Amino acid sequence: MRRFNIYPRLLLYFMIVLLPIVAISYAMNIAGEKRLYNNMSESLASRVHFYLSSYDKEVERVVQLQQQYMFDDDIQNLSSSSIIMSDDERRVAVLDIQKKLQMFKNASLFVEEATFYIPPVGKVISSGSIRYSLSESDWELVPHLYNQTGAIQVWGDKLMIGQAYPLHSYSDQPPNFWFVVTLSREALASSIRQIVSSDNSAAALFDNEGDWTIEDDPGAGPDVAAVRWAELAKEEKEAARYRGEIGGRDTFVVYERSQRSGTTLGLLLPIEEGFGSLSFFRVLFWALTIAAVGLVALFSYWIYQSIHKPVRHLVGAFRKLETGYFNVSLKHRHRDEFEYLYRQFNKMAERLRELIRDVYEQTIRSQKAELKQLQSQINPHFLYNTFYLLNRMVQLGDEDHLKLYTRYLGDYFQYITRNTADSALLSEELRHVTAFVNIQRMRFSHLEAELPELPPACAALVVPRLCLQPIVENAYEHALEDLAESGLLRIGFEREEGRLIVRVENSGEMTDDTLSGMRTKLMAEEGAMEITGMLNVHRRLRLFFGERSGLRLSRSPLGGLRVELLIVMPKEDKPCIDC
Repeated sequence: MRRFNIYPRLLLYFMIVLLPIVAISYAMNIAGEKRLYNNMSESLASRVHFYLSSYDKEVERVVQLQQQYMFDDDIQNLSSSSIIMSDDERRVAVLDIQKKLQMFKNASLFVEEATFYIPPVGKVISSGSIRYSLSESDWELVPHLYNQTGAIQVWGDKLMIGQAYPLHSYSDQPPNFWFVVTLSREALASSIRQIVSSDNSAAALFDNEGDWTIEDDPGAGPDVAAVRWAELAKEEKEAARYRGEIGGRDTFVVYERSQRSGTTLGLLLPIEEGFGSLSFFRVLFWALTIAAVGLVALFSYWIYQSIHKPVRHLVGAFRKLETGYFNVSLKHRHRDEFEYLYRQFNKMAERLRELIRDVYEQTIRSQKAELKQLQSQINPHFLYNTFYLLNRMVQLGDEDHLKLYTRYLGDYFQYITRNTADSALLSEELRHVTAFVNIQRMRFSHLEAELPELPPACAALVVPRLCLQPIVENAYEHALEDLAESGLLRIGFEREEGRLIVRVENSGEMTDDTLSGMRTKLMAEEGAMEITGMLNVHRRLRLFFGERSGLRLSRSPLGGLRVELLIVMPKEDKPCIDC
């Protein structure tokens, strides 16, 4: 989170707040859909159960009425006593039976035709006609009628309920008569069509064995119906309601089996049909969610523009201050909290400019004062010894050395007493140090000095005046002058990480305690010590070149002290390749 800018963070925070609302709304939507699903399934299941129960009762009533007709006196007399009846009596009995069959047909909407087949009199009596002979196909019905009381049989394209009398084996002798009730497919289809709520839904009544099927669509036909309900017919449960795929469509399925009539009633309702309004609300929910996310993004962006943009200007102004550019001023068009911050920032920047100007002037004055102090600090001991040596040369008449010696002294005192500049070229500093070392060579013949040539690329480097001579003088005074035998002073140049290192080291003696004490003084508060000698050089280098400059002390391989002057090379200068 801390790596993100304000706008992503604002957007994320608002999304975190919006997420529970969306989640609760989604949960309510799902709960409502589930409740509607349950209510609809219960309603459809109740509708299927009511119709199937009504169908079972109607079929049972037809079967019971069929059984009553089989024991009717007219049919019993005609089938068993026709040989002793006169022609008029037979004719009257046939007409009475036909009237009763018409009443039987009208007693149920499901009955299309009711027919008695009476072999003894050779007649086939139905509600609408009378035939005086039995065909071969009429006799083929007999095997299907035994032991099938109340079951619906398929004969060709007809559905029938038939019973034979008497109920004995067909192999012994043919029945006296058989009564066949033909059911109306159109009436059954019209009846189950009442439970269908829309044109896209479908219902079907079919045999548990899969022998016949009646759909609500009269134009579908048995073959189409069998294909459409093939998957449902495979189910083994007595009743079920579930959501599945029928015919490649997401469908709500409700069905119930009846053991009483051996049939199953099924109802299919496409999900988009039953949940059409719910689908609209689901689309509306996602549309509102997307709109809410968009509004959150816009609102977050507006807040981002109102807050982050002024803050960005303020941060940019602070970054300019960090780079040293203090002539910066902020303006704000609105009178709000940012206008106050901008005004206070402008006051702070102005105050910083004043303070920096004061500090800069004070630093310049301090540098000049320190340089003047250092220039005035000519070692009396060195001055006395040089004049004693000069007097001895005059007394000895050593004219050659005297000329050389006085030239070195002239060069030395000329550089020391020239106070017009605060800085000098490194080549001038090195010439001054060379004059000082040559004077020391003439004073101490047993002391040697190694003075390398200054690389040409570094000769024009500007450094504070008198930054090298105090280090060399300190080496002679505290390390080399007290040596009874030979001693060595070595000066070298090296380039390291954008800095020039001027190395001054000697072969004197240096203890760890002394080295540690000198380092402590360099790291101590500058105002708490006398600013002379090496401390003076250390401070002036840091003031002149920055914090990466100054002195670095260590033990020299020669045995004495090694002092390194760290001088940061200006970026605009060419690299000191030879250093």
